[in-house]
Amino acid sequence: MGIMKRALLGATFALLVLFGQTAALSTSAVAASGEITVKVLVLDFDPVIEAQDSRTIREIYGWNDPRTLAEGYAAAVAASSHGRVRYEIVSWSTLDTFPKKVDGFQYTDSTYLDAWDNHTPHQPDETDYPAMLQDYGAVAAINSGLVDEIWIFGGPYFGGTWESAMAGPGAFFINGGVYPQVPTDHAFAIMGFNYERQVAEMLHDLCHRTENSVKHFYGGWNQTNPVTNWDRFAAVAYKTGGQAGVGDCHFPPNGRQDYDYGNTTRVKSTAEDWLDYPSLTGKQRNVSAASWRSSGDDQLDYMRWWFRHLPYQSGVNPDGRLNNWWLYAFAFVDPTGSSSDAPSAPEDAVATATSSTRIKLTWTDTSNNETGFRVSDGDNTWTTPANKETFTYSGLAPGTYKCFSVQAYNAAGESAWAPAAPPYWTCTTTPGTAPGSPSAPTNAVATATSSSRIELTWTDTSDNETGFRVSDGDNTWTTPANMEIFSYSGLAPGTYKCFSVQSYNAAGSSAWAPPAPVYWTCTTTPETTPGHPNAPENVVATATSSTRIKVTWTDTSDNETGFRVTDGDNTWITPANTKSFVQYGLNPDTYKCYRVQSYSAEGTSAWAPPDWTCTTTPGV
Repeated sequence: MGIMKRALLGATFALLVLFGQTAALSTSAVAASGEITVKVLVLDFDPVIEAQDSRTIREIYGWNDPRTLAEGYAAAVAASSHGRVRYEIVSWSTLDTFPKKVDGFQYTDSTYLDAWDNHTPHQPDETDYPAMLQDYGAVAAINSGLVDEIWIFGGPYFGGTWESAMAGPGAFFINGGVYPQVPTDHAFAIMGFNYERQVAEMLHDLCHRTENSVKHFYGGWNQTNPVTNWDRFAAVAYKTGGQAGVGDCHFPPNGRQDYDYGNTTRVKSTAEDWLDYPSLTGKQRNVSAASWRSSGDDQLDYMRWWFRHLPYQSGVNPDGRLNNWWLYAFAFVDPTGSSSDAPSAPEDAVATATSSTRIKLTWTDTSNNETGFRVSDGDNTWTTPANKETFTYSGLAPGTYKCFSVQAYNAAGESAWAPAAPPYWTCTTTPGTAPGSPSAPTNAVATATSSSRIELTWTDTSDNETGFRVSDGDNTWTTPANMEIFSYSGLAPGTYKCFSVQSYNAAGSSAWAPPAPVYWTCTTTPETTPGHPNAPENVVATATSSTRIKVTWTDTSDNETGFRVTDGDNTWITPANTKSFVQYGLNPDTYKCYRVQSYSAEGTSAWAPPDWTCTTTPGV
């Protein structure tokens, strides 16, 4: 297989559509009105397989034409941005080769076909971005000013690309790799598109890029207690406890789980108000999938609806941010409209326990323009002044395990967090135990005992504990002294969970078990349990009056103990062989969704239906 490069320049394949840019967008690219023209270089990896009648990968597997995808994507962005972003593809290179991975591996025709047909992709999957950008002329094109942004098209497995990444000086996280070492004179975006997928997924990639760009310039994103305009725009009722805006990339305003674009539950939302930003009035109206559903593809429809609500007006808001958030996502500008000049990331971040109650975090300051540093332990964030290279956390219990990361920030934005490589945290444990405190348990092991239950067992090594604390990282439970088992039930099949345990008394606490360097014992509930009942079928919710909903199903098993019926907030039990459940006492015009599963002593079935069955009681 030779390398065949077919470049179609300028007018040969020019797409004009509104879209975005990168950190040092030329002044000609951003008009005074805030409209942006982005010049794009496309690297289309589509190897020719000689052993398959010299057909390309796309032709062999019937995958989509990237030119058609590019046209549809660009048109969708143009319409959704209210004319604020325009794409111009100035160069399209079709490449008869596979990109190189970060470990130097490169598929051949035969190794790729084998990997795809047997579902055995090479690991690590990630493409070597710095090498690719150099090898195929992207660096030179960016520095020449002829190109502002790179698009990469490829197939599954061999693409190995991020949904969106950024390279060059001042690069920051936009939902993929960050490559400040790439030798360009400004930062730029790289979009990774899979031609096995559709325009909906391309817009989804762009949505995450937009989320992270706006979050970057707003300095954060509070998804549970909205404070900033960005928080309120992206608010989801399920996450905030009732307040809904336009939603985020995975959760629409009424969503209750990832990718819940087809949810027909109605919630009050300020989405319509955002069309008039910055002149917000707080007005609300009910929204659901019906608010964006138009083409039959709920994800595509929601993405276009989401982008249409993204603020696009000119000027600066009283909060100090731009009224046109497309500039954040594609020109990467700060609140004054100048190019981003965020500080570089700290290096050499190390957490060290300096006593049984104190941990010191140190780092190397690599920037000369930071306002200060943010230090995080995952739950809390503290700030330190510029030029500071230490932070001390005191008041810890002996044997406490904690992790930290640090980033620099200024008015233009923030650096990447340090440490920059996996595991992205620097961790340590305070030494020793307090006098009189119990010794740590040993042999802590988590075991899935059914598809819905995990048991944690340990050996009690002390004779003076008051009890034990068991943690999964989010919650902590206590058990009495001398116990050596804890059971966690009600899990979904296929759930992965980790636990640790410590003993405690009035004098203090032991170290957590398992000890360093593991710290956790983890397991996964099986997808199914031998002998478990089958899932019910044909689950249908029907409003039988203005105050009553009946859920019916077909019982497909003969060994269930009963059925569980849930509306997401409550769960009811019905006996074996029943085929219906009625919820009474509802208000007129109430919208409710339900799922049903069977259960027995051997385990539980899957929930049915997977996406809920919903109905609304009639009004009066």
